[in-house]
Amino acid sequence: MSLLTICVELTVFTQTRTLMPGQGEQQLHLDRTVDAVRGKKNVILELVNENDQHDNAVASSLTRPTGVIISHGSNGADATGVRPTWDYELYHTNGLSEFQRKVGHNAMEKADETGVPCWSNENTRYPDDENNRTHAYDAGAGAALLCAGSCFHSQGGKFSRPFNLTEYECAKLWVAGANSVPLTAQAGGYIHRNDLENADIIRAYERSGYVIKIRK
Repeated sequence: MSLLTICVELTVFTQTRTLMPGQGEQQLHLDRTVDAVRGKKNVILELVNENDQHDNAVASSLTRPTGVIISHGSNGADATGVRPTWDYELYHTNGLSEFQRKVGHNAMEKADETGVPCWSNENTRYPDDENNRTHAYDAGAGAALLCAGSCFHSQGGKFSRPFNLTEYECAKLWVAGANSVPLTAQAGGYIHRNDLENADIIRAYERSGYVIKIRK
């Protein structure tokens, strides 16, 4: 099996209109952030978190930085990320029904539209919105097979505090699901294995002969 690759993704802007409404100060903040991380391994940037929510939106004319891997930003749950797409696109599943399959499948569909990698960096939050262990494992596996990756989302992470027992167990299962899929399988064509679906298996996917099953 391929080992899981862990990246640190830093979000440059959130609550933008309150904190720095001017385009000039936004550009300066972006440039300084990029200068701080340029050349560092396993560090990627998200321009803005959920640009279509609250007062997060950034100025549309900010200059795209060079020398770093950066996404143009995310939008709300089940929405297309900010476009035009930069180095990668972002997709959110927070609060969606059947989020465990959408983490991988719907992000894959976004990538198919642009030809640019897409990963799910904000998913249904544990433990207040979800506490199902099976869903955590299946979401991680589905993302590893179908899209550019995923992120476990939790109350502990949101508030920068240690995981409680449920968060810890589900985070471990999410990582185990991701590590269960050899990344070489992504090279193959996508097949929807509806012949394997039933009352308990809501979706089954195959690539390069490797099959995953998303449970109800």
